[in-house]
Order: sequence, then structure tokens, then C-alpha cells
Amino acid sequence: MYIRIYLLEFRVYILISGCIFFTFPALIIVNPTVLAVDRKAMFSMSGINGSVIFSQTAAGKPTTIRVDLDGINETLSWAIHEIPMIYNGNAAFTCNPDAVGDVYNPLEKMTGCSQSQKVNCAYGDLEGKFGSLNVSSKSSSFIDSNLPLTGYYSISGRTLVLSNGDKPKACALITVLSAKMSTAVAVLKGPIAGTIYLRQEAMNEDTSVFVKLFFVSNATTNVTYGWRITSKKVGDDFSISERCQNAGQTFNPKSVQKSECTTINQQECAVGDLTQKHKNISVGSASIPSFQAAFTDTNLQLAGNDSVIGRSLVIYNLNNQAEAIACADIKIIKPRQAVAVFKAETDDSVEGNFTFIQDSPFDITTTIVNLKGLAGKAEGYHVHNYMNPIYNKVNGSEACSNNIAGGHWNPFDIVASRSPPAGTGTVHI
Repeated sequence: MYIRIYLLEFRVYILISGCIFFTFPALIIVNPTVLAVDRKAMFSMSGINGSVIFSQTAAGKPTTIRVDLDGINETLSWAIHEIPMIYNGNAAFTCNPDAVGDVYNPLEKMTGCSQSQKVNCAYGDLEGKFGSLNVSSKSSSFIDSNLPLTGYYSISGRTLVLSNGDKPKACALITVLSAKMSTAVAVLKGPIAGTIYLRQEAMNEDTSVFVKLFFVSNATTNVTYGWRITSKKVGDDFSISERCQNAGQTFNPKSVQKSECTTINQQECAVGDLTQKHKNISVGSASIPSFQAAFTDTNLQLAGNDSVIGRSLVIYNLNNQAEAIACADIKIIKPRQAVAVFKAETDDSVEGNFTFIQDSPFDITTTIVNLKGLAGKAEGYHVHNYMNPIYNKVNGSEACSNNIAGGHWNPFDIVASRSPPAGTGTVHI
């Protein structure tokens, strides 16, 4: 049996007629041949469940948008925002503009436009193009001639947000329909700190790039830098300046020249020339907004001979490209996994396990349930605040009482009555 949930914390407590404490292991850390293309946004937030599917018969063709959502009982605006969401509690935390950026508008077209002005609308302004979503339109189809699913202006890897006025109601990541994504990350520790994520469905497909950085010094204004992927691994053995000097040259396996390199002609770019393919990075201090941006790279591989895995990402001085400011190795993110084990002798005859697996911070968590000894009862199960005090020889129903286990783990104060009802979710038996 599989149940899809989000992984919220490292310290969790399970109750199914018995209980157990468990911990997580450490985290290890333009395609011209595209034919039919599909992307999905799967919703499970604020009582709204279902999907919005984006489809093209071929790259460059009009996009069909199929809305199939339950739980809409009011009029909601909808828009695609530029930054990929990472689940961080309820919609107020996860779906606000600070987290997911502005409405996606790479060509700086009109926002707040009308349906008669579709061709002049921002790519992400779905309300302006098609009107609001409500009870009558929660299962609908629309055709959009200006909503690319591949290439530099692709909406893949961005966030679809449903809002009530200025307040976000729910959001979902726009991603591939069925295949799993490979996710890599470069973690920068200083003097520019933060993460740069790279996500790709398969070799020769587009790669989504998500950047979130800040300066750890006391800088009071933003400073602009270049960024590139270099040929060598820098490791962690030396100081930042020593490591970055060993990063090598810009990664350019095809030895292309950048004279014809542009954001929409990335095949003429060196693979690692992120400045030329995208834009400069403008980074300020931690006391002012950090730099975050999302790009689609049509010329960057996470597998094969030209893979960037095991190479390094370098931020450098635009006035002196030999001066590296910060650097980090690019590493594949491996799935994070946790397990809760029940033993019949201590857990009221229930034995088996829960296994929780999350492929990356952008992915939902799959829960695999394997239990026996429930005596034909379908009991509820919950995550509680505190660890199982088995070291004090407290177990069974005593250990699972609220006095010891605490209340339900709810760090974001979600109102249970507004959550999806019991039994909601994807289950495979």
C-alpha cells in the first residue's frame, strides 16, 4: 500500500494501536526532437485536491490545459509563478510571492489583461487569459497558444498558484507527467551562500535551474557576479580561495565558441557558461532580499559523457573572471529514506513497518505501509511530537498516550477541519 504525503521533519512519531520513534539517515548528497509534451501540477493543499495537466501535441504547438480539481468552493484566481515551490507548511508559507516569485512573465508582457488580449498576456497570467476558477469551472479545458512546455521560456519547473484575492490558497509544482526527475545541487557556504539546484527528466531533455543565494558579509547593496560550471571538482579539503583556484576552465566539452551564444540559442554556448546562457547573479547581504531565480537550460546534462555531475559551480568577479568568489561541487541528490518498525511484543501485536521515501526537496514523500496483526481493524495513524521513550521501558499504549507522545506534530498550525478528509490520497494495494 502506498500513501503520498509530505516529509515535514526529522523527528516524528507514529501511532497505530502502538507507536515507534524513528530517525532519518543523513542525506547523501532545446531538444529539437521533442514530440508530444505533457506537464502536470498535482494539488493537495487547503482542501483542494486534483490536477492541472498541460499538453502539447508537439513543441511549439498550442497548449491544452485540463483542470480537474476537487475542493474549490469559492472564486479563485490562478497564475503560474516563476520560482519552483518547496513545501513549507500551509499556503501562506509555501505559495506566497516571497517563496514562488512573481507571475511568470519572461517577455515582460501585460499582466492583469483580459481574455480578448490573450496574445499580449504574461505567460503565467491564466486568470487574465481564461477567467477565474470556481465551482462550475473546476473541471474545464482551455487552449493557450502562448504557453511553452519546452525551451528557454518553458513553464516546466515553475509553480501554479490558486489565490483568493491577494491570499494564496494552494499551489503545486509543474513537473513531468510520470517519469522521475534527477536532481543535483551545489551548496555554497561563503562568502556567497545558498543552493543551486539542477533538475532533468532524462538525457537531452531541458534542465530546470533554481538559484537561491545570499551574501554572508555586511554588504548593504547588491553586487553583480557571473557564474559558470567548470571542468574539475573542488572538494572540501582547503579554504574557499584555494579550492576555487582548482576549479579549472569553463566546462565546454564540444569546444563551441560563444560568439553565437544567446539565451534562446543555447546550443551555441559552452555548457558551463551560465552567465551567457541566462543572466548575471545579483547578490546582497542576508539583511536584504536574497537572489532567487529559475531558468530553463536546453544545453546542460545530468547524465552521459557531457554530464556536469562531479564538476563544480563557480561564482566569479565580472571584472576579473579569474577571481572566484565562491564555489561548490555539483552532486546528485539521492532519495532520503526513513523507517518506523513495529514489534508485536511491544506494540499490541502489531508488527511491520512504515517506510518514508522522498526523492528531493521538490518531490512528495511516498509512504509504504507493511503491517500485520491489526486484527481486521483499520485504525487511524498520526505523527506525534515526541520520541518513544523506550529507553525507560515505556511502551505499548502507555508510550502512545498524549502525556508521553505529545499532541499531533503540527508545526504550521494547520486547522484539521480544512485539511483533506480521511482516505484522501493516492493508494496502491
